[in-house]
Amino acid sequence: MVPIMPRRLWCTLLIALGTTACEKKTPPTPSPGGTEGETITGRERIGWDQQAAGASELATFRYAIYVDNARSEVADATCATTAGAVGFACSGRLPAMVQGSHTLELAAFVLDGDVFESPRSTPLRVNVQAATASETSAVAWSSGPAGITSDGVPLAVERVADGLADPTDLAVAPDGRVFVAERRGSVRTIDDPGGQPSRTPSASVDVEGGELLALALDPQFARTHFVYVVYAAPADRSGDRPTYRLARFRETAGVLGERAVLVNEVAPVDGAGAASVRTMPDGRLLLSVGTNGHGGATSLEGKLLRLERDGTTPREQNGTPVITAVFDAPQGIAWDRGRSAAWIVDRAGAAATLSAVPIGPSVPPRAGVSYRLADADVRSAAVYEGDLLPAFRNDVLVASDEGRHLVRLRVPVAARSRTLTAERLLQDRVGGIRLVAVSPDGAIYFSTADTVGRITPR
Repeated sequence: MVPIMPRRLWCTLLIALGTTACEKKTPPTPSPGGTEGETITGRERIGWDQQAAGASELATFRYAIYVDNARSEVADATCATTAGAVGFACSGRLPAMVQGSHTLELAAFVLDGDVFESPRSTPLRVNVQAATASETSAVAWSSGPAGITSDGVPLAVERVADGLADPTDLAVAPDGRVFVAERRGSVRTIDDPGGQPSRTPSASVDVEGGELLALALDPQFARTHFVYVVYAAPADRSGDRPTYRLARFRETAGVLGERAVLVNEVAPVDGAGAASVRTMPDGRLLLSVGTNGHGGATSLEGKLLRLERDGTTPREQNGTPVITAVFDAPQGIAWDRGRSAAWIVDRAGAAATLSAVPIGPSVPPRAGVSYRLADADVRSAAVYEGDLLPAFRNDVLVASDEGRHLVRLRVPVAARSRTLTAERLLQDRVGGIRLVAVSPDGAIYFSTADTVGRITPR
């Protein structure tokens, strides 16, 4: 991330000289209250003292909070109208935080053609108790402004469709249709933004008590109309546990047909399954499924696989589809064209990681760099490669259900670099975010427990 010089541009007209001189100035750094190591529920408001020349200047200030170095704008910030001995008393709503220890920092900023932000405050360490059911439930939200990013991009969020039932994956076709997989086996299409999803599913995958887990569109979808799905289905032998299967369908006039099972009985599934499938620009498939306690050196679970469109192993891979083997419960794969790497969200117990696995003819298969994520309940990732939001290009987006936000990770183009900055988008704006995808036109689509939304520039 290119550092942003935190400052505000103040101009004074020098009448005698007939010129304009400009002083570049930032807001003073906030001074947060609170006790070091304090235990909180996360429902409290955070308070701070803010210095300003007066109430009119104070009204131009906005505030950012950094939680473990991840930035988001403070919601519902209010300040007193008169100053006290150490400044104006202000407070704002804390963002959602998972249970455990966190470091909080505050900054004040103004907008004047750019974001001019103060240095961060002294770190404040807090311990968050477990979230309650009401804190993680869905929220009602409406279309409208969705904040301004740290690099000055104003965002808007729009409701695309309601009425979904436990969505597990989504993809956007070149013609603008949104395909949504639901856990019980339905694949629904949203034909026009602002409308309702089709009540008649385009396909009903026979999961027979299992789960529909992942969905991807062929990179040449406009020509092939291929749709790939991963689901958990009972094994053929009576009494066996459900297994993961990869199937391909052909979409015709909104209906999925010509089912072909490409990979059958990858691994036994115990409880909630974990799987992801994505397509590469050359039409090959990236597939990963969870171990469910059955991973082994000779098995395919817990590994990233690269397959041909028909499910066979590419010839240059020496007879094995395995690219790397380091995963426990993969929740999402995102192909990164610029870095020739696959980003994989993986959950292991209460921890989650984001890993970059380089893949290419000149890159030997290997495990790439991994980042520990602050939120455990992450399920989906996407790499921004569109033109609608140029500042986002090559950024990695991660959906956080528990954290109730979308994480924007600004990673250097070198996939092996361990340096990144994180920013939280839509913090508490739409509730928990389960899924994220980037459309061909550059809009960012996401899904909550029952709603599909879209992020565009404002």
